[in-house]
Parts: sequence; C-alpha cells; structure tokens
Amino acid sequence: MADMMEKLAQLAKLQELKEMGALTQSEFDQMKASIIGIEAPKTTEAPDGAETQKQYKVTVSGKKGDKSYVDLGLPSGRLWATCNLGAESVEKSGDFYAYGETEARESFDDIDDYKWVEYRKYDGEKYLKCIYENFRTVNGNEVLNQDDDAAASNWGAMWRIPSSDDLNELVDGCSWEWIENFNGTGVSGQLGTSKSNGNTIFFPTGYYLSTTIRRGDRDDDDCLYLLEASEDVDPQVYDSELNEGYAVRAIVAMGNECEESEENEDNDNFDEEEDLEDIIEYEEDEQGVSVSGFKDEYTYVDLGLESGTLWATYNVGAKSPEKSGDFFAWGETNPKYRYTREGYRWWVKNQNQIIPDVIKYNKKDKQRDLSQEDDAASVNWGDNWMMPTADQIRELRNSCTWEWVDDFDDSGESGLLGESKKNGKTIFLPFYNSKDGDNEEKFSGYFSSSVYTPFDSAYGLRFDECDDTIQTLLPLCRSFGCMVRAVTFEDPSEERRKRGI
Repeated sequence: MADMMEKLAQLAKLQELKEMGALTQSEFDQMKASIIGIEAPKTTEAPDGAETQKQYKVTVSGKKGDKSYVDLGLPSGRLWATCNLGAESVEKSGDFYAYGETEARESFDDIDDYKWVEYRKYDGEKYLKCIYENFRTVNGNEVLNQDDDAAASNWGAMWRIPSSDDLNELVDGCSWEWIENFNGTGVSGQLGTSKSNGNTIFFPTGYYLSTTIRRGDRDDDDCLYLLEASEDVDPQVYDSELNEGYAVRAIVAMGNECEESEENEDNDNFDEEEDLEDIIEYEEDEQGVSVSGFKDEYTYVDLGLESGTLWATYNVGAKSPEKSGDFFAWGETNPKYRYTREGYRWWVKNQNQIIPDVIKYNKKDKQRDLSQEDDAASVNWGDNWMMPTADQIRELRNSCTWEWVDDFDDSGESGLLGESKKNGKTIFLPFYNSKDGDNEEKFSGYFSSSVYTPFDSAYGLRFDECDDTIQTLLPLCRSFGCMVRAVTFEDPSEERRKRGI
C-alpha cells in the first residue's frame, strides 16, 4: 500500500512537470513507464521526408508557494513565473485583466465596466480619463500599488506584475523563437532562451500587462506599457489603453528571490544546528560582512546592541550588502520610478494649495510610527522584519566605528563600513543617491519608521559621499525615494507591542 501511494505521488509530480512544460511528451512517457514498471511506448519514426514534431521544454528553477518560476540569469535577478496568471500550464493564456483591476473579466467591450473610468470633454468630444486612485491623475504615481496589482492579489504578496523596465530586460536578455505549434498543443507563441544561462520561457501569443504608466500630455492621453508576443517580430514593449484586457505574467517581488529548488523544496536548510554554522560561514564569505543568523530567508548581524536590535545585512530589495535594493517613499511599500510630492501616497493638494495636506501620520491622528501595512520592510520581507525606529538608527550610529570604503569587497561599490564597539562584528551601508523627482539628492538616505514633526518629513540615516559621518537628526522629506535597511528581534511581536503597532 505504501509503495502504491509513493508511486501515485511520483506520477502526480510527473504530470505537474509535464503541464509546466518542463518535460516533453516522450520524456513523460518514458518516466511514467519507469515508475509503473511497464515497457515504455516506442517512438514512432516519421516517414521519409516528413517532419517530426519538435518538442520544446521550459525551465523550472523553483517555486514560490505553489507557483513555479524560472531564473533567466537577468542582471536585476528577476525571477519570472513559468505560466500566466490563471493558467495551469505554460501554453494556456490564463485570465485577463485591465490595468489596476484584480478580478478577471471575460469581456472588455463596455468602457463603463472599467473600475477607474471617468469622462472628460475636450473640444466637445468625450474622452476616457483614468481616475485610478493610486494613479498620477490624483497623486502622481506611475506604478500600481500592491492592493491593485492582480498578481499580488491573486498569487500573494511575493508576486507582482512586472514593470516596463522588467519587460525590456526580459526582451533584451533572451533570444526569441516563434513557435507555431508548441508541443502539439496547437498554441503559438514566443520561446525565449536566456543569453546568460540557457534557461527557457514560453509566452503564448498575446498582450501582457505591465504595472507602468506612460504619461500623456493630457489626462486622457495616459496609457500603459505592455509586452506583445506575436508572429513576425521578437517580443516588444509598447503602449496601449488602460481599460483593455491583457494576460499577466508575474514576477517574484524583489526581496523574495531566494531560490527554493524543486529538489529541495521540502527541506528546511536551517533546522540542523550543525549545518547552520557552515551556512553562516558561507554567507559571510559571500557577503563580506558579519552574518549572525537567519530570520526567515534573510540574514542578520548581531552587533551586541543594548536594545537587542538585529540588523539585516543588506537592504530591502537587494540580494547582497553592496546593492541598493529598492527605493521607497516613506510609508509606501512599493518602489516607483519617480518620487514627487504630487505622487506621494499620503499627501493631497487641493486646488490653489501650495503646501499639500498630510492625510496620515499627521497632527490629527497622532501616529508617530508606521503601521505594519505601511512598513516597506514588513510588507516585502514578512512580519518578522520592520523598519528601524529613530532611536534604533541613533543606536546603530553610536555603537559602531565607521569608515568610508571606496571599493567594498571588490564590488566596485562604495559606502560606510561599521564595526561594532561591543563585539567587532561588521555591517555595510552602500552609498546611492536618494531620489527626488527627476533629480538625485547628493546624499545617501535610509528611512526610519518614525515621523518627524511637523509631519512632512521622517527621521532617517543619511551620509554624504566620501564622508564617514552619519547624520540622524536631519529629517528626510517623506516623498523622497530612500533605501530601507530592515531590523528584526529575538521576539518581533514584543517589539511591535512596544511600538503600539
């Protein structure tokens, strides 16, 4: 009985791999026969002069939750889903979504069905105007917030719709081949082969949603960037209407790229104490800074701080200490492409106002610390992580000796290397200019979770290039794009209780 159950499990796994495109029909038949213990069906040779049906495979590098992804070796480290949102296999189109909608629809003929529609008249003619509440016609954002991202809403926070930059990187990072009949399914599409590692990905013919808006000269001119996979040309990125229906191919959200291979997805690498020391030693060699342990899949360093604060060894959105990771406005949990006062989530400027109104974390609500749902570290890395308070940033500054490093660990990146006065362990903060609109500020800023009165700014950590002095008392404008270095604790829930969040 146990042997039969094991075989059934193996067959189910085999079927899953075939549906994902990781096995050809011939490979599936051979492996199925081996499991059952029968002779594999013979491959029928094509008559002389006839073409055989070529079989294509797509690569499965691992899983996030129950969804598979492929690592194409792209410079950003992006991991792409192997199937469309709502699809069960690589050749299926899946569900269709309009921009900013999280529920699939079958018809997009009636423009009044679009969630964010309003009309404006120009020269007597009626035009569509998108009034998406997180879109620039209200607050200047050019990318979707997580609540309105179909991938995040349907597959979980570890997934999201790609940006136009992600699409362009995908197109440039692969060689493309038009497939007329993918593995005998009758489905056509584009097969991409990574120029970096040879891994493959398949896009059925169609149009694929991005999270990025192309701003027009007028409100009614705004549209979105999308990916077209069709015959005649390689996949290309161009713009189209917001209210139309598009397929979605998700990517793993930054900060969630830690690979979980098919072979080891049921193993817990950190359960065994004897393995942990080897893993930490390996991480220290790889990262070039001290590594004291893991919280979930992210590493931290224990600097012996009196508060018990454990600091992450790299930024949110990064995979190593010298990388910037993602930039966030204060109280926002998704990176953007422009950081402006008009586009800031918690400010609203009414007509004839010069200074916008602060609608959250203000004098009226008396909230001094970010709520968990507005904490970029918690949302992107999970409940065990959070942004540091102003006091914890000051403690970090005062508890280490700091040195400017021009070339950290032969990476070519510069920043500040801190050494704990208590136990000698190290932490590295890379230097990248903070962002303000189309400009870059000439300093490196890291946000805290603490608001700075009179409420248009937040406490943070900042330093200038080639300067080993860390400033923690100068406020950072809340609408700036700054980096986030997360913290954790032996008991994160107790820390949240202390903060009152």
